[in-house]
Amino acid sequence: MRQMPWQWRSIQAIKSVQPPTPEEVEDAAREGREPISLWTHRDVCIECTRQQGKTLLVVLLILFHMFVLRDARIIYCAQRWATAYDVWKRVVAVINRVPWLKRRLYEKPSKAGNRGSIKLCDPRNPSVITCEVEFGPRSQDFGRGYTEIDLLILDEAYDLDPGEEANLTGAQSAAKNPQTIYISTAPVAAVHPKCHALAGLHRLGHKRAPDLYYALYAAPRGMRRDDPEAWVLAQPSYGVATNEREIRSKWQKAKTVEQRAIFDADYLGLGDYPPDEDEIGSPIPEAVWTDMRNPDAQLTGARTIAVRQSRNKRRWSIVAAQTTADGARIHVEVGPLRSGTHTEIAEYLVTKVTEWNPVALVLDRKNGAIVLEPLLIAAGIEPVVMNTGDMALSFNGFYSDALAGLLSHSDQELLNDAVASASLKELPGGDSLWAEDEAGVAIPLVGASMAHWALRKFGAKAKRPAARPRTGAKGSEKRTHKTEFDAMTAAF
Repeated sequence: MRQMPWQWRSIQAIKSVQPPTPEEVEDAAREGREPISLWTHRDVCIECTRQQGKTLLVVLLILFHMFVLRDARIIYCAQRWATAYDVWKRVVAVINRVPWLKRRLYEKPSKAGNRGSIKLCDPRNPSVITCEVEFGPRSQDFGRGYTEIDLLILDEAYDLDPGEEANLTGAQSAAKNPQTIYISTAPVAAVHPKCHALAGLHRLGHKRAPDLYYALYAAPRGMRRDDPEAWVLAQPSYGVATNEREIRSKWQKAKTVEQRAIFDADYLGLGDYPPDEDEIGSPIPEAVWTDMRNPDAQLTGARTIAVRQSRNKRRWSIVAAQTTADGARIHVEVGPLRSGTHTEIAEYLVTKVTEWNPVALVLDRKNGAIVLEPLLIAAGIEPVVMNTGDMALSFNGFYSDALAGLLSHSDQELLNDAVASASLKELPGGDSLWAEDEAGVAIPLVGASMAHWALRKFGAKAKRPAARPRTGAKGSEKRTHKTEFDAMTAAF
């Protein structure tokens, strides 16, 4: 396997060690063992442009830890099984080509259920497993149950869920000399919402943080995208793994703002990084939000309901909006986050619409809650389906009213937390939305913005028929019910 100079430099840096301390030498002598030389770099982060040979670098590192260092446990994971499977195949291929490596196998390498495994035995006792290597896509349960991981490789680190990362890195705490390696192309924040871990390492690398080896392969900012010299500077294997003709083909196809941002990241190494979450505050100042607390608000007029589902499909947020009695502000209130099937949520909404008689029930076409639409229509409720433009308007309207002090809220912890941790996501056209996380911390805020937008749009003139199921109730009964019932005082 021929190595490029950048790969050789990376391996030399990654496997460099510190001399043992006098205390460690003394402890080792007392215990009759060799002193431990800790890695110079506890963590490693390499951001490299596409198709430069990152996979070969990973394969060499895994083989070195398996057969030279004889680590007990090695974990390689990526965003997709296809990537993990490719690395597993290449490691197995090397072992199968070298007889003395193959003789170390405890059993034939296996793969099943999006997991690959290689086990090595003790040459002097073939019945004893001395090393286990696991390959697979990242998930919340991958890595659970392990007490120590000597080497952890997190490939495609532009997509790294905090919970998944915590599960894996937490399992390294018992290892005597663990090392974590992050490998990735540069991220584009609008495309890779889970790139905060990589962005944090990017910032630490530029600050020359101790115990971190950081390498970024990128063209100098300011060079033209279509300049072949920029392509040469950004790609350490240029001329071997990639060439001018191939890169020009990619550049010519990048027509939109998003496509050009991806081209910048993939082929120039110039990522678009989100701001540091520890250094930015919510777009809505805490004092401004606190001043709008109004848990005993008197409300009047039309009301609206918004429904939002978290990205991981586990939680639902249902939010209502109604005008305060003085007509000066819009009051928003959030129900408890719910879990359940879409049919259960639909049944719940039918009940609430019957009680509340809202002027509109709104869903976002691009959110998982859109699965409720046919069920609601079948029950006689026609929801308002918002598109991306409507969602941008809902953000702008809610945000503007918040800064102007024109909102009212019930001081609920769920909504307060969502506002306190809020951040913005910029769309390619320049509009903004509330950024959403996988677990759904932000969905009460997004739902409140949607309900606020619907009340502004449909509440004043109430042109739209109330989103109310067919119940057979007479008109006089409906009017009495609407007058006596206050949505905000009812239990969600």
